[in-house]
Formats: sequence, structure tokens, C-alpha cells
Amino acid sequence: MDRLRDKLRPIWNNYKSDVRKIESRYKVYLSSDAKDTYSDTFINEKREEQNNEIDNLRIKYEKMMDDALEHRLKEFEPKEKIINSLEYQAKLSNTLSILEMSEGEVDGNILKFILEANDNVTFSVIKRKYEGFITPLSEWLSRNDNSKLVDRIEKFTKDLKNNMSSRSISNAFGNSNDWDSSTLDLIQF
Repeated sequence: MDRLRDKLRPIWNNYKSDVRKIESRYKVYLSSDAKDTYSDTFINEKREEQNNEIDNLRIKYEKMMDDALEHRLKEFEPKEKIINSLEYQAKLSNTLSILEMSEGEVDGNILKFILEANDNVTFSVIKRKYEGFITPLSEWLSRNDNSKLVDRIEKFTKDLKNNMSSRSISNAFGNSNDWDSSTLDLIQF
């Protein structure tokens, strides 16, 4: 299973580098001293050129992030071939019987095969049934809920893209002019 952070880190770092290159090219026209040398019209044109370049760059890198996100989310799609297999259905039937007889007083690891098959429908039905119980199973179900993980992945990627939508490097990467990519190391997806 690929980690999204490993795909986003180079995209983010390359984006930062490219934005900095654009800003350094226009720095002479947009500095406070530029008003002494260039007309306001010229400075505004250069500012608009820079903004357009950064906007085009952002669109390019957002597409890369969307592709990385899409690739990661495909890993959570149900594995229909496995789910529809006779072996899986027999194991599921037996497991559901055990759950029913034990009233959820089992180790959640017996459901690991459901997670591996990304059988999200069965997982959510079991989770809803045993959600109110205080058992090792309910804790396991809560820890292994892929729908929460998918939501976190989508939110993080959206937040990252929102940071990119800022036109200037100082706004996009914080006041220190550097959004530390080690933040990506903190995420577990």
C-alpha cells in the first residue's frame, strides 16, 4: 500500500521551488525600490504576469496532487473478485455466525479479511451493529474504519491544495517563508 505522503512530498517541494523561482524572477519589479525605476503601470503588469504564472503552476501541481489522491483512494475500492468468491462468502458467513453467538465479544482481528477485501458495506454493517458496545471488537472497528481514513486523506489533500492557492510564497508556506515538508511525515496515510 503506497503512502500518499510519499507521493505528495516531491510534488509539494517541487511546487515550492518553482514558485520561488518565479518570485525571484519578478523580485526586481515588485520590490519597494522598483517604484523609483519603473512606472506603476509596468509594475502592475509584472505583478499580473507573476500571478498568472503562479496560477498556471498551481493548476499543474493540483492536477498532480489529484492524481496521487485518486491513486491512493483506488486502494480502498472493494475487491469485487475476492468478495464474490465462494471462499470469502463462506468465511464471512461463519464469522457473522460467530459474531452473533458471541454478541460481539471477540477479537476484531477475525474481521481482518473483510478489511483486506475492502468490503466496506459489510464492515459498516458490523460497525453499526456493535458500535454502542464496549468490547475489544468495537474498539478494533473504530481503529480500522477505512471511511475515516479516506475522509482524513481527502481533507489533508484539500488543505494542502488550499495552501497552494495562495499567490505568494509567504502566504502559501507561512510567515517563515517555508512550509516544512516534514509535516508530511506526521501523517500516516
